[in-house]
Amino acid sequence: MSLLLHIDTALGKATVSLAAGETLIAVKENQDMRDQATWIHTAIQNLLQENGYTTASLSAIAVVAGPGSYTGLRIGLATAKGLCYALQIPLITINTLELIAQAAQPQATDLVCAMIDARRMEVFMALYNKAGEAIIEPEAKIITADSFADILDQQYIVFAGNSNAKVSSVIKHPHAVFLENNYTVTDICAFANRMYQNGSFTGLAYAEPYYVKEYYSTSGT
Repeated sequence: MSLLLHIDTALGKATVSLAAGETLIAVKENQDMRDQATWIHTAIQNLLQENGYTTASLSAIAVVAGPGSYTGLRIGLATAKGLCYALQIPLITINTLELIAQAAQPQATDLVCAMIDARRMEVFMALYNKAGEAIIEPEAKIITADSFADILDQQYIVFAGNSNAKVSSVIKHPHAVFLENNYTVTDICAFANRMYQNGSFTGLAYAEPYYVKEYYSTSGT
């Protein structure tokens, strides 16, 4: 069975986790964005050692590659690429918005709008149907009271992600449903394992953070 290391530094906190297929083995977490660059390599080493593995045991490395925090994405992807290069194993890059949408799909009747908080009333968003197909491709959008009104008149939209507090303060349509939960490490395991089984790998030479816009940071830096 495949042994996958997952790295997620996209939305503030950092997690590194280990899974056999979709089964989570262990996870380490760091809430301090200022410490992530120095924390991550030691955390990965300890995660493997504490569970009886070495880097040579890994089948692939998956990283949440954006959109998200500019600094966090650079740290996560650089770490993943460096390890993949040294170990000569595949790299899996996960789109944050697709990950958010996947986690919300079981609670959706019609559509899922995955959103990531940006500055003021701006979000990074994408709209997906129940099959996980993008109805609106990832983009930066300023949210107003009329946002998605034409779609909401016809269908329910489940809004998911870390921007629901500000979005729900302006979108009051009865067909708008706001989830309190975001994706979990278990969701990352399932997403990454599916990509691994499908051979959906990213070439190291072409792997870059997916910013949507040139610059974005959850910390304001």
